[in-house]
Amino acid sequence: GAQCQANWHVNWTKRGPRATRAAATCSRGAAAVPPRRRCDTRCNVISRRSPSRDRATPPAMAVTLHTGVGDLKLELFCDTAPRCSFNFLALCASGKYDGCLFHRLLPGFMVQTGDPTGTGKGGASIWGGMFPDEFHPDNAHDRRGVVSMANKGPDTNRSQFFLTFDAQPHLNDKYSVFGHLVDGLDALDALEKLPVGKKNRPTTEVFIDSVTIHANPFAERDIVLRSPHDVPG
Repeated sequence: GAQCQANWHVNWTKRGPRATRAAATCSRGAAAVPPRRRCDTRCNVISRRSPSRDRATPPAMAVTLHTGVGDLKLELFCDTAPRCSFNFLALCASGKYDGCLFHRLLPGFMVQTGDPTGTGKGGASIWGGMFPDEFHPDNAHDRRGVVSMANKGPDTNRSQFFLTFDAQPHLNDKYSVFGHLVDGLDALDALEKLPVGKKNRPTTEVFIDSVTIHANPFAERDIVLRSPHDVPG
């Protein structure tokens, strides 16, 4: 892919991207983005159509959230949700999710995290502020363990996300799905069983202690998205 320097830069490390600010320009006027059809083969991206989702062994491309109740290993849909996936990976590698509280819990529905303030009102995207929704017909809230962006209305995605406890089809095309759980159902079970107090807030505090990025297709191709609008809808 074309080499491009953008308004902010990501230094890809073994852990993933490190976000830093840099004033620069791009010769093509936009960051290089992975073509959708070529993503499955050239970016080592595992799509929703991949048979590896039914295997006992988790796919290589995954992120592990190390929490107080166990590990949650996620597969990200970088081909069908590149904007959300890039944002998530960059925030993970920048340490923005380390220490984040699971601040909202509705048993049978979902558990939410990703707010550095722990209040449910904070957080920002890797670009700063909010970014647009990203829907795809292959991405649906169709099972336990779907990973989706939290929002407060259309095009208000930031850093907060949630995992479902069951299929939630009424959330489709309202919240942006960008991954699913491939290992760690016991940890998800433990989260669902936490006691809940006022405003659906768990009375037992559980945090994301740290994050491990096992593989990153954006890093493999030196892709930096300087703006969420650089990603095709």
